[in-house]
Amino acid sequence: MKNFHGLIPRVIEHIDEQLNNAGQVSLTNEERPPKPREPDISECCQRNCVNCVFVYYEKALVRWKKKVEEFEATKS
Repeated sequence: MKNFHGLIPRVIEHIDEQLNNAGQVSLTNEERPPKPREPDISECCQRNCVNCVFVYYEKALVRWKKKVEEFEATKS
């Protein structure tokens, strides 16, 4: 079994940062908000955790999609 001690908190911290940044993107920029990075399967311990890196990624992705929709609306 892989030793995930220390890995999961770092991955969750990274995804939390992406999740927070997704809500702080300025829509006045000419660029679309950056899409959150999907976690690698090796970043998941496969134990169905409630705070799984893929759960955080999905939350970040939902927020990113909203920001992209807002961005696209401002460009129209």
